[in-house]
Amino acid sequence: MLQFAQKNPVDNSTNTDALPAAEVWANIGRVMVNSDDKGEISTTFIGLPYGLPIDTMKQMRGTGYLAQAKNALLDEVATAANDISAGEEVILGLPDISELKMPKNDTAVLDGLFIQIRRVNDATSRPTSDNPFLAAMAGNRLSVVK
Repeated sequence: MLQFAQKNPVDNSTNTDALPAAEVWANIGRVMVNSDDKGEISTTFIGLPYGLPIDTMKQMRGTGYLAQAKNALLDEVATAANDISAGEEVILGLPDISELKMPKNDTAVLDGLFIQIRRVNDATSRPTSDNPFLAAMAGNRLSVVK
């Protein structure tokens, strides 16, 4: 009978050295420019479903040119986040849209991809009584039918 070498079993246990919760996130996405019925212009960032935690991301090991450049980019993004307060966001690379003329009630997509840097809200900084989603759900509770 042939016996094949067995591979070592995979250790699926979780690492007990948990990372701290990230406060600064980066996301890649598109920017929609919207005009309302008064002609006021606003932007909406449409990002990927998940962002990258910037403040808990470790620098790349190595001393090569590419590693140095990647670490410098991480430092640059982290530095850009220093001026962002909890709950705020900035979109890097966003052109000035203050002089943009659009028809009322219109939407357009800006060319290219943009990077959104966001600092999460302190969990206690926003009262739940102001949340319109929770208010709407309060009047429409789920029920179980047996």
